[in-house]
Order: sequence, then structure tokens, then C-alpha cells
Amino acid sequence: PNQGDCWLWACIDADTKALISWKTGKRSLLAAHRFSRDIAARVDGPTQVTSDCLAGYRYAIPAAFGDRVNYATEKKKFHTDWKPDASYLKKGVDRIVGMERRAVKGSPVLSTATVCHIERYFLTTRHSNRRLTRKTIAHSRLWENHAAANSIHVFLYNVVRKHEALDGRTPAQAIGVTGKRWSLDEVTAMVDAFHKEKEDAAFESAFASSNFVVQPRAKRTYAPVKPKTPWYLDPHSGGKFCPADQKQADVDYTA
Repeated sequence: PNQGDCWLWACIDADTKALISWKTGKRSLLAAHRFSRDIAARVDGPTQVTSDCLAGYRYAIPAAFGDRVNYATEKKKFHTDWKPDASYLKKGVDRIVGMERRAVKGSPVLSTATVCHIERYFLTTRHSNRRLTRKTIAHSRLWENHAAANSIHVFLYNVVRKHEALDGRTPAQAIGVTGKRWSLDEVTAMVDAFHKEKEDAAFESAFASSNFVVQPRAKRTYAPVKPKTPWYLDPHSGGKFCPADQKQADVDYTA
């Protein structure tokens, strides 16, 4: 489950532009149900939800919200006049020629039912997160790193990046989560403090564990070591530098 294709599931509030829920996972029915339940747990009261025409949403969103959801889908129509040949890769983006909105459950307001806000966020994250750039070798090698990169970008988008539609405020300010715009220095300091606290807790738990016991060493005494006599001063070595009063009668000192 943690290999192969990996998708970013995200839900945005159209008024405050805040990312209220996001998941990294497969594009499966199970992932759609988990993502929809997470959104429903974060939003109270009657809610209008608009999604694309992914088949899993048709079952997951009504099951997660129940009777308090007004659910609609939006499908864009593009002008296509190309043929599936070798020149396909050279084609640009097809222009949009229309869209189709349908009510799936409840009474959604179709004039405001759009997925343009979340698609604009996906464009932003593809420009900001190198791991999501298409047709490159900058893809993530590890699932955990990819999920962490997505979460970091969502956090920065919510609390650091100011939005033009919000008069220079951040989505977190607009939704009431924080009263100020965070700086990158504050985000870095928060991350450093988190890791330091985590390391300190692990250090303390290691000492508190019964498997970690420090035994004091026994006191050691050292006897003084008599310095050795250099060979050329040793009376028994035959060195010519031996003092005259220490020369031995049976040793030749002329060598």
C-alpha cells in the first residue's frame, strides 16, 4: 500500500481559502471514505460539498455527512481535436469549452458549486512542491517523505502565505485559527523546539527505564612507575656514554 502511485486528497473552504483537510494515499474507494469522514468530522452543521466526478465520492461523501450535506459534482468539458499519435506529447493544454454541474444529494446551489478553488491550490502546490512537478525525476523515493512534504506545504499555505482575496491575510487568519501571519522563522523555530522536546523526552525515558543502570566504577590506585634508564647510560649495555664511576669491569665500552 505504500508503493507506487500516490495522490494528494485536499478539501478547501471556498470563502476563507483554508485547507481544512488533506490526505496522502491511493486513489481508491477506501481512501475516499477515509478522506470524506475526516472532512465531516471537521465541519459542523449543513454543508455544501462540490467534487469532481470521481466514482468514489458518490458513495463516500453521502455516507460520511448523512442528511446534512448538499452535494454536487462538476465536470469540465474540453475542446479536443487531436489524435492518439506520436505528436500527442507536443500538444498544449486543451481549452475549456463548458462545464456540467449536477446535484447528487440534497439541494446544492449549482451557481456556486465549483472545484476551481481546489484546482487552483493544486496548481499552487505543483509550483511550490518540486516532488509534484510532472515529467521530471524529482519524484519522491519514499512514501513518508512525500506525505511529509505535502503536509509541510499545506501548513505553510494556511499560516504563512497571504492570499490576495483575503486582503493580505492568511487562510488561518480568515478562519480564526490564528490572529497573525506567521513567518518562516517562526515555523522553523517551532519545528526545532518540537524536535528538541522529543529528543529530551527520549533521553529522560532512557534513564527512567529499568534496563538502563549506571554502576559506579571501583576506585583505582596507581603505583608510581620508576623511570627506565636509557640504554646508553645503562652500565650493562656497553654504551660509550655510561658514566665512568658506573662502568663494570667485565663490559667492553669501546664499541
